[in-house]
Amino acid sequence: MLAKNGFIFSPKIDTFYSWGVLLLLLTAFLLTDLNFHSEYESLKYVLLIGIPIEMAHVCSTFIPLMARMKKNQLNLNKVLLISTLTIMLLVFFYSVTFELFITCLAFFAIFHIFRQHYGFFMVSRAKTKDQSSRIIDNIFSINIMLFPLLWWISDHKPFAQSYFHRDDFITGIPIEIANILHACHLLIILFYIFYQFYLKYKNVSLNLFKLSNMFSVWTWLYLSIVILKNPDIFWSFLIINHGLFYITYSHLDYGYQKNPSMKKIYFNYSFFAISILLAIIWYVSNNMVIKPNFDLKHWSMAFVWVPLIVHYVFDFFIWKKRYSPFNSSLAK
Repeated sequence: MLAKNGFIFSPKIDTFYSWGVLLLLLTAFLLTDLNFHSEYESLKYVLLIGIPIEMAHVCSTFIPLMARMKKNQLNLNKVLLISTLTIMLLVFFYSVTFELFITCLAFFAIFHIFRQHYGFFMVSRAKTKDQSSRIIDNIFSINIMLFPLLWWISDHKPFAQSYFHRDDFITGIPIEIANILHACHLLIILFYIFYQFYLKYKNVSLNLFKLSNMFSVWTWLYLSIVILKNPDIFWSFLIINHGLFYITYSHLDYGYQKNPSMKKIYFNYSFFAISILLAIIWYVSNNMVIKPNFDLKHWSMAFVWVPLIVHYVFDFFIWKKRYSPFNSSLAK
């Protein structure tokens, strides 16, 4: 027996974001000579992915913030105070030590990505009143996301151990320990699969879309980092999957839509006008004004990271139920 309505947006959107994007990217990278890193700063990448997905998803944080202020869930003074303090701390830490700042930022970014996936797992549970063990789901979620990261920063070195900047990760987990963690990881996967059979035997409804989302995340991380050791698959799926999920989620919040369709999401011109306009301003100021004229390690370069840091900080609480401006089952 399968639980109904465990999807985040809709069956089609969830399936496309979780598996469709992954399969398209796997096909592209395994069957062609496409190189994600070589295309990263090209005009084609900037126009197709960089501005409309990678940078626009950061700027789309502005949308749920505005919705909450409009419904008096957040006041402008609080938003300005949090933003100002964030920027001040950012400049301070950047000026003290660039190396520590960039390392903390890298792990903060990874945590942000993992937190989104975990949040969607929990949203799916809430929507179906999932009767499976939350503790087991938590262990499985941590296992599928944390182990590949540990393997990445271990002495196995599947590919470059950096996120935003060269050598910004703290690395050096011995190969022997990484191998033990690998065995534990696979045992937990096996246990979780048997647990699903146990639930089915007990006539407990299985949340198909939660499981689909979980195993797509695991497939992406395990396949790209551990098996294929392919940074192109890792980075491209991270940027596209995370960006599309976040933009869509922000859009639903903005439009107060409980029954989304692809047309409603991708043809809301006011929403995309705001997000993409801000993304263009950010891109132009970073790549054509600031970076060419300043030393990367100078404190003034901290302002390049302001939209990203503010995005991370506000993302900690704007999706919580107490800040939800409307009665939606999508609110965390």
